[in-house]
Formats: sequence, structure tokens, C-alpha cells
Amino acid sequence: MKSRWIAAATLFALLMPGAECFATKLAPPPELIASLDRGLPSGLDGVRAFVNAVQPGLGMMITDAVIDSSLAGEVGLTSLDAFDHQRAMYLLFVDEGGKSGIALVGRLADRRKLGDVSKLEVATRRGWALVGAAPVVKELSRWALAALPAQTPAKTPTVTVYVAHVAARYQAQIEQLEARMKTQLARPETARVGQAMLDGFAALMSDGDRLRLTIDSDQQQAGLDLALSALPRTRLEQLFRAQRPSDYALLDQLPGADATAIVMAGHLAAGPYHQAFVDALTQMLSGGGVPPGLANYVEAFTKFSTGDTAGAWSFTPNGASMTYLYGVVDRAGAEMGLDQLLASYAGGPTFELFGVKQTSKTVPGALVHDGVSVRGYDQTYDPKSMPKASREAMAKFMGKNLTTRTELAVFDQIGLVTSGPNAAARATSAIDSARGNGPRFAPSEEVSELLAASRARKDSAAIVMYLGLFSKHLTPGSNATGTLATTLGFADGSAHFRLSVSAASLRGLMSKKSTANKPTANK
Repeated sequence: MKSRWIAAATLFALLMPGAECFATKLAPPPELIASLDRGLPSGLDGVRAFVNAVQPGLGMMITDAVIDSSLAGEVGLTSLDAFDHQRAMYLLFVDEGGKSGIALVGRLADRRKLGDVSKLEVATRRGWALVGAAPVVKELSRWALAALPAQTPAKTPTVTVYVAHVAARYQAQIEQLEARMKTQLARPETARVGQAMLDGFAALMSDGDRLRLTIDSDQQQAGLDLALSALPRTRLEQLFRAQRPSDYALLDQLPGADATAIVMAGHLAAGPYHQAFVDALTQMLSGGGVPPGLANYVEAFTKFSTGDTAGAWSFTPNGASMTYLYGVVDRAGAEMGLDQLLASYAGGPTFELFGVKQTSKTVPGALVHDGVSVRGYDQTYDPKSMPKASREAMAKFMGKNLTTRTELAVFDQIGLVTSGPNAAARATSAIDSARGNGPRFAPSEEVSELLAASRARKDSAAIVMYLGLFSKHLTPGSNATGTLATTLGFADGSAHFRLSVSAASLRGLMSKKSTANKPTANK
């Protein structure tokens, strides 16, 4: 009797509404490569407001009618009048040999308005319809009509790429791409960096599950969020889980500077990719030949550093300058690490990285400021080893001599790295600011709001570019203003890469473009 009750309960569960959805919503067919959630009609309001703020009147072109007409055309319909626009609609992209094509899923409001569908396949279930080419509809109908109606529709248009399906469907092409990358990075001096890049690409394709792109805009800011989820029990999932939110505390200890063009702060952990990080950093510091002392320094760095960082970059006609702070958990270990690094550069070794020869030479002696020993090295690039265009580009950041000074110090549980034509002055300024004896970095109201939003999302890292200062260094006379911010967060278990730009920033960039295209009067 008991077994019959269990069997009956199981049968009821399988037949009850939504049971099929539960069984299939987490397992879309492998032929499904990507989908577009159209979002609710109100989802375009923020986009229109932002576009109008950048260029008044341009937002009128972003209408529901324009979007719907485009979606209808993709599947061979004349319009989407047959569908309920207050419910979700999805565009599905399938690629599996002869089953390649696009289909649309939505809640029917009036089937008679579908129009001529003689060349299309239409599948329906409980008021929902899947419309598209026959092979695609037949492949997707069981899953799409059970799973998608139960999903909560996105507020704004959202694209989902099924990474695992892409990796399986295009395995041959991906292997060919990896082979080309490996050949291009096969030089001894780039082997470890190249392998780290290949490992990262392979992890993305083999361990990634879904990549979602979402637009979130209002009148002041436009946000683009790329969210990558990892397959369960993979190294990529372990990497995501190893990350922690950052309060950006070290950012507040950076020295204040009017010419700061880029600031960054955060906390990132290598997790299961510890060795790949060590190999890549060692390679970046030494090229093909790795002195034992330098290898020891990189390994030690992962132990005496807390993972908390903050940095600021400035640009002048004499080159780029940087101030970088990192948290130190073992000051004695950090001091020993610096000894190893500078000892490795004592003889002025020359190595090659990505085809460019560079020489690192330890500077004798030390600068002592407020009881802190500041030591450094010079790094010089060989202009004969690079194309003219590369020399000119590097000269903008390093000065005409293609030489940059780097200063290093450890104090008060903080590690310090400065570089540029005024590295020593930046080092002393950073020590004063961190100890409260000098002006500190003061973010603008816009940047403060961006950082506050990032903290609220429990992000792990943030980079803010002041477009005016950065653009003027690369393109004198630029009218760019405002900021471009990127953040990286893992609070929900996925990796979220978010890009934010203000309407004011884009107005400045467009102003520059229009000025450049404006004809000048003959004199």
C-alpha cells in the first residue's frame, strides 16, 4: 500500500502544472546558444532618458515599436501585435547544424494577429507560443514552453550566452584559436604569461556556465553589467568563491593630487590559480630568465600581502606616474622580499618580454623619509627593439628616454610602490598622506556615489578613470569630462563586471568629435 501511495504521489508531481518546468528550467537544450529577454516596456525608459541627456531628441528613436519590429523581423513575423507586451518575451538563438535559427517565445494576447505563419512553425502551451523555423521550434518547444513562462522577466533587455553550450558547439574552432594563441605566445620570454592567458581562456570556456549582459540606465548614468556564472565544482567556481568584498580603505590613504587621472582599489585573491598568478608575475618581472631571488620574491609576495590594494596614476608631458599601496600582514617578510627583488636587479639584467628588450638596474643607496627606507630601480626599454609607433606611444607614458624609476618601501603594515619621473617625491608624499601628515585623495561627488554603490553591491574591486585628464594626455585639446568606472564583484557567486559612464562624459566626448569634424576657415 505504501509503495502505491509513493507511485501515485510521484505521478501527480510529474503531471501537475509547473512540474515539467522544474525538471527542465535548469537544463536548456544544448543547441541553445544565446537568448534575449526583451524586458518589460518600461525597461527602455532609463535608456531613453540617458540617450536624451547625451543628445536631446535622440532617445525618440529608441521606442518599443522599433524594438518589437526588429524582433518580429528576426523570426519572420510582420509584428508582435499577437503577444501580450506586459509579459515576458524571449528571442532564442539555436545553432546545431540543420537546426540553426531563431525563435520567439511570448504570451499570446490574440493569436489571430500572428498573420501569415505558413512558412513558420507555431507551438503553443497554456496560452504561450513559440514561433520560428520548424527545426528550431521542434527542438526547443518542450523546454521553452515549460521553463520560460515561469521565469521572472528582466526589467531591462538582457542577453544570455550559454557558455557551456558554445564551448561544446564550437569546440573545433576554439581549439584552433587556442593553437594560434599558443603559437604566437611560444617565445621563451612570454611562455609563462602566455600559458596563464591560455589557462584563463580555457577555464572560461570549460568552466563557465552562462554569461549575462544587462543594461541599467537612468538620466545621469548608463550601466552595463556582464555576469559570468561558473559550472558547479569547477576551479572557476572556486575562484569566484575565494573573493571577498572590499571597503576600499587604502584608497582613502592615497595622497591627494589634482592631476590624478585613474584610481583603483580592491581586494582580489588568486584562489586555485595561485601558481598561475606567481608564474605570470614572475615572467612580467624577469622575461625568459628567472633569477632564483626574483622567483622567491614573487612567492613571498603572495604570503606577506593581504590582497588589499589601491593605486593612482597621473600623466604629465614628462610621462606617467603611479602610486600603489598594498596591505602587508608580515612586515619583516615584506622587507625581505624587497631585498630579494632588488638583489635580482643589482647586476642590471636585460630581458625580453613580448619582443621588447628591457633592462632593470637597482639604484644604489636609499632615501630615508620619516624613518622609512625608500629604495628603487630603473627600468629602461630598448627603442631599437620596438616599432616606431610603439616607441612614440611608450614615450607618452615613460618620457623620451624610455626609462622609468620605481621606488619601493614598507611601513605601518603598508607596502608602497611609486614610479615615474617623480617617483621619489611621490613616495615621500605617499608616506606623509598615509600617516595623516599630508593631503589625501578626495573623490569628487560623482566618484563618491560610484564607490558607495559599489560598496553596497559588495564588489571586490573598482577602477575609475577621469576622462578629462586621461583624454587630454592622449589627445591634447580633448573636451572630455566626467568619469568611466569599472567594478568587479562576486557577492552572488557570479563574477560581475560592471561598466558605468555618465551622460556628461559622453557629451564631452561627442563635443570633441564634432569639433574635430568642423571645417576651419582659411587664413
